Amino acid sequence: MNLLKKLLIWSIIAVLIESGMLFYLDKAYSAARSDYKEVKSTAKSEKKAYNEIKVPENAENIQVSYDGKYVSYCEDNVLKIANSQDSKIQSIDINSNSSICYSRWLPDTNWLLICEKDTKDRINFYNYNPNKSSKNQLIDHDMKPLIIELDNKSDKIEDIALSTANHVMYTKILHKSGKSDIYGTNVMGQVEKIKTSNNKIGNISMLNLASNLIYEDKEEDEIKNLTQTVVKNKKGDEKKLTDISSIDFDDDSRKVLLGTDTQDRIYAGILESGKVSQVILGELKDSTSPWKKLKLSALTDKDNIVITAQGNMYIKDKSQNSVKNAVTNAETKYNGKFIEIQNKYIYSLYDNKVIRTELK
Repeated sequence: MNLLKKLLIWSIIAVLIESGMLFYLDKAYSAARSDYKEVKSTAKSEKKAYNEIKVPENAENIQVSYDGKYVSYCEDNVLKIANSQDSKIQSIDINSNSSICYSRWLPDTNWLLICEKDTKDRINFYNYNPNKSSKNQLIDHDMKPLIIELDNKSDKIEDIALSTANHVMYTKILHKSGKSDIYGTNVMGQVEKIKTSNNKIGNISMLNLASNLIYEDKEEDEIKNLTQTVVKNKKGDEKKLTDISSIDFDDDSRKVLLGTDTQDRIYAGILESGKVSQVILGELKDSTSPWKKLKLSALTDKDNIVITAQGNMYIKDKSQNSVKNAVTNAETKYNGKFIEIQNKYIYSLYDNKVIRTELK
């Protein structure tokens, strides 16, 4: 009986330890299921008053969280987060001998992804939850820190594409030569350099539900679809297979990748004289023949086209301080310097304040 009791006690302890580890992994990784409850509650927070955020004149990299509750910016190399509802400001501590080299808000929750570069030219990943003022380093299944080791001191993160639905992330590292490498990170926190056909990579985006990476191959002048699957051999050993294919459009016109939305629609721009004349959109499950085409009212620089997570398309005209809905042609004027569009608002910097204007 004593032996049975001991076995039972140790079994319970083992379960508790494993549960604790899984809970920590889930919380530490950037898109934990448990935090989706916060996403559901944000509809109420949108009804609260938005207080214009005063930022210092030297503020850099101003970004707005998906529901507008938080505004992040860098001041004298210190990352700060302001709450638009109570105007409180948090300063985020970083590790000694490290500097923040990249940050971005997750697309559907108020968590900030932070990348720090240390003196050994390694990228360390963290998430920051401003609701709890908590910062956690991202770790893998073996509880080891998630790290990308750079080849050169001049290498930098140019972009990160991620899926909060499947907890998958791709990081684009830009080299001094102009070439790039892509590093993939799966739900287990495992990192690997993706072998692409060449290293001339343009815009990257990600399908939120299917977890495919969509990217521009600048050398072959194509938009490509990258998928990864895990297969097991007869011994039960797992192996990851990477497949890269070109998206086969039904015409030979040059195209650029504009983005994707949360419903896995892909948006590509058809180029004419180096600018976008039409936008073509659709899903990979269909051939591109039935994809919708939208002719723009004028040739537009690709950087002035905004695709929102909800699938809305807007055209920026910074010279006129206006944003136009590409489908309805409804135009919205704003004051100051354009920052970004989140949900139904334009956020701009005016008189050293982050203000918002409701879209028409």
